[in-house]
Amino acid sequence: MIIKTYKIKSALQENKFYLFYGENTGLKEEVILELKNKSLDSEYLNYFEKDILHDPNLFYEDIFSKSFFNDKKLIIIKDSSDKFLEIAKSILEKGLQDLTMVLVAENLDKRSKLRGYFEKEKDLCCVPFYKDENSALNTLAMNFFNKEKINISQELINIIVSKCSRDRKNLFNELNKIKLFLQDKKKIDKFTLSKIINLADDHSLNEIVDNTLLKNKNQVSKMLNENDFVFEDMIILIRSFLKNIKRLLNLKAQLGAKDNINEIIQNYKPPIFWKDKEIVKRQSELWEKSELILLIKKTNNTELMLKKNSQIYKQIIGNFINNFFERVNN
Repeated sequence: MIIKTYKIKSALQENKFYLFYGENTGLKEEVILELKNKSLDSEYLNYFEKDILHDPNLFYEDIFSKSFFNDKKLIIIKDSSDKFLEIAKSILEKGLQDLTMVLVAENLDKRSKLRGYFEKEKDLCCVPFYKDENSALNTLAMNFFNKEKINISQELINIIVSKCSRDRKNLFNELNKIKLFLQDKKKIDKFTLSKIINLADDHSLNEIVDNTLLKNKNQVSKMLNENDFVFEDMIILIRSFLKNIKRLLNLKAQLGAKDNINEIIQNYKPPIFWKDKEIVKRQSELWEKSELILLIKKTNNTELMLKKNSQIYKQIIGNFINNFFERVNN
């Protein structure tokens, strides 16, 4: 059956099998996170359709095997398409009571067999995720600034919303970028906003942070060489480093000798997006607590150096990033 997005949160516990499709990636991730928070007693399994199709038997084994710790299972399958329909049917025919499954897809037209199947079956839940209306994004932005106690005009909120292509994920990327840039300041004017929202693409900056903490030196060098970053970009970059390093230190602090890093990442607050969890796990395996503590100190010192020596910001950032590929205790 078809469920409208504004009703899906109330239907999360009434249904067991879902198809989420459409352009609104941010809202899909938000609903999946809510479902996960309502399923904390379930084992969480995450797949891409192509990996399942490559080895269906391994997938079936994961589904039908009993977990030592959890009887229930929550399964997310990304990049779903019509190719997965027969596998989905075979699972549904088993009538498993302790299984919740979510198929996540991009746009599916009316000819899609997968979409048609989930729309017609009354025990299944098919949710189209259309782009957000600007009025909804406007409300989300206003709530964000009120929570952060940042003084901003309606004109500037309209400018921010206009950049987001009607997707709340894009909106929150912009809002968090503004928060990082402002730091402790509680007011933003049009001139400052124009500098922030015209900075280099957030995706590139986030990739630099992630790959640096993964010690992918060649990849980081390539991204730095291919982008002409300005000074303001580097302020955002350094604060993103600080945020991510502190998160890794908090994770390491929670990790006892017998603890499971997957469970700690799963239950971490604020929640880590599902697409980032494997990256964060790999990063946590590469760094010791003592190294992270030293990196936090070096990151704070680097920000001070940037502010005092803005004319040589590229050299300062280059030296800072090189520290990650050397022994930080040197």
